[in-house]
Amino acid sequence: MEHPSIAFQSSKLSLRKSAAKRMPRWMKTALYPLVNSVRVRRQTPFRQRCEAILSERFPEAVPLPRIVRDASIVNACTFDQFCEFISEAAVVFTTRLHAGILAALLGRPTVIFGGPYHKIRGIYDYSLADRPHVQFEGGSSLA
Repeated sequence: MEHPSIAFQSSKLSLRKSAAKRMPRWMKTALYPLVNSVRVRRQTPFRQRCEAILSERFPEAVPLPRIVRDASIVNACTFDQFCEFISEAAVVFTTRLHAGILAALLGRPTVIFGGPYHKIRGIYDYSLADRPHVQFEGGSSLA
């Protein structure tokens, strides 16, 4: 699952980014596993929606562990690790276009969620809709 945990609220984004910019890189790298362990357990509306889709459409994957990463955070993982996570995933849920495209190209079952603008829907309609393993979920209210 990949989703910005701040749910498109730019005011929170700038506050968190400005605080993170002041931290030394070694501290960010050391703290990210702790931050991610909390993020994995959070029950957001987005997570609940993903769990419902998982149970309904991919019941064989329900017992598998969840890996929650925001690949736009440099300290989350390296590019190689990101590619490895996607390539080994049983199902990919994402609001990020780059993650959805990579998952689709690798043949992973993929659920791409639309956002507050048209780009994701447009790329899905023109490039990914013909792939049976890729699904689109509309809506931008994924807080």
